[in-house]
Amino acid sequence: MAAAPSFREDFVYMAKLFEQVERYDEMVEFMKKVSASANSEEERNLFSWTVSSIEQKEESCDNEYHP
Repeated sequence: MAAAPSFREDFVYMAKLFEQVERYDEMVEFMKKVSASANSEEERNLFSWTVSSIEQKEESCDNEYHP
């Protein structure tokens, strides 16, 4: 019998789904949950950097002029 997926795996799955449909705010929220459930400080730092990069990218896109 296969083990049930962990919450962390569920969060990653949901983040990937939101990325595919370009709903980046939701993707960031799930990546924050992944970061919080990281197993090591190195993993947390990597996820934190990734989420920050995505948030900055989204903010710059929101600030662009769209005629």
